[in-house]
Amino acid sequence: MTAGHVFEKLFLCGETEAEEAAQQMHPDYVIDLRAEAEQPLQGAVSKEGTVSFALVNGGPTPLDEMQRAIAFTAEAVKNNKSAVLH
Repeated sequence: MTAGHVFEKLFLCGETEAEEAAQQMHPDYVIDLRAEAEQPLQGAVSKEGTVSFALVNGGPTPLDEMQRAIAFTAEAVKNNKSAVLH
């Protein structure tokens, strides 16, 4: 797998851009990294749904949560899936 392949499959943006990015890309997943999020963004839709990881919380990120997010994202790319991360 090349870096180009990874960059073709993943798009990282902020919360305010996630809805537009998802509508343009039609990703397999939306990966929500916001710890404070009580529910997924309504307009940021994907083919297989939203997966949430509590990483962006204004404080230290638990290592196990970061490992789960990385493992999920790596497996998605390995399986040729696309994702919008926000």
